[in-house]
Amino acid sequence: MFSSIRIRLTLWYSGVLALVLVIFSVGIYVILKRDLYAELDSNLKNTAEGTGVDLVRALNQKRRETQAASDALNDHIGPRQAAAIFTAGGQLISENPDLDGVHARLPNLNSGGNQAYLYTISQNGARRVVRKLFAAGLPPQNYLIVVSEPMDEVLNRLATIRLVLSLGISGALVLAALGGWFLARRSLAPVARMT
Repeated sequence: MFSSIRIRLTLWYSGVLALVLVIFSVGIYVILKRDLYAELDSNLKNTAEGTGVDLVRALNQKRRETQAASDALNDHIGPRQAAAIFTAGGQLISENPDLDGVHARLPNLNSGGNQAYLYTISQNGARRVVRKLFAAGLPPQNYLIVVSEPMDEVLNRLATIRLVLSLGISGALVLAALGGWFLARRSLAPVARMT
C-alpha cells in the first residue's frame, strides 16, 4: 500500500516539476529565437542601409555607376553575405557573391516599397534577405540593393539551445524523481511505523 502511495507522490513531484520546467524552457526558447532573428534582420538592414548611403554619396559625386556600386558593396558586405545592386528596371549593376559562390537574386518588385523588406528564401539552404530601394544620382534614379545571409548560424544556435534545454529538463526530472522517491519514503516512514 505504501509503495503505491510513494510511487504516486513521486510521480506528482516529478509531474509538477516537469510542467514548470517545460513552460520555463519554452518561454526561454521563444525569447532567444525572436532575439536571434531580430539580430540577423538588424545586421542585414544596417548593411543594406550603409551600402545604399555610400552608393548615393558616390553617385551624387558623379562617379561611374558600376564603380560606385562595386565600391559600396566591397566596403559593406561581409564574407558570408551575398549582395547585388540593380537598377529599378532589374538590370544588374554590380554584385558580391558570398564565399560559397551564392549570388543575390533580383526579388519580387511588387512588395516592400522604399522600406527595407525582409524575407526568407531556400537558396542553398535557408537564407534571410533584405531589399532596399534608394534614389541617387543627378537626375535621380532608383537603385535596388539586395543583401542575403545564410541562416545556418541562427539555426545551429537554436539547435544547441534546444539540446541544452532538453538535457537540462531530463536531468532535473531524474533528480526530482529520485528526490521525490526519497522524500515520499521519509514522509511515509511514521505512518509505516504506526501500522
